[in-house]
Amino acid sequence: MDISKKLNPLLAEETRWHIGDGCFYLQKKNKGYYPRIKIVTTSQSLANQLKFEINKLNIKATRYIDKRKNKNWGDLQVIEVRGNIELDKWFNIISPKNPKFVNKYNYFKNS
Repeated sequence: MDISKKLNPLLAEETRWHIGDGCFYLQKKNKGYYPRIKIVTTSQSLANQLKFEINKLNIKATRYIDKRKNKNWGDLQVIEVRGNIELDKWFNIISPKNPKFVNKYNYFKNS
């Protein structure tokens, strides 16, 4: 299935893309926390397509390469969505259903 269909929030619930191999975490920064959503793959083409489709949803995503120390391992292509505004857009548009992420998001927003 085309990734844009998976990311389109107007499609039926079962076709929405949920955080699976990604992670949502709160980085301790200054006197508070800075939210990040991180998706990692070894596929450069998948990383490019994900970044493009996320940006099409008006969610700012960045991509960088994490060089692996072991020469037999492929470099990691990392896509990140960072900050409060982008996090809110992610949860409003993508609407992840993983209770662990939803609970962490709600805790962060209510604290």
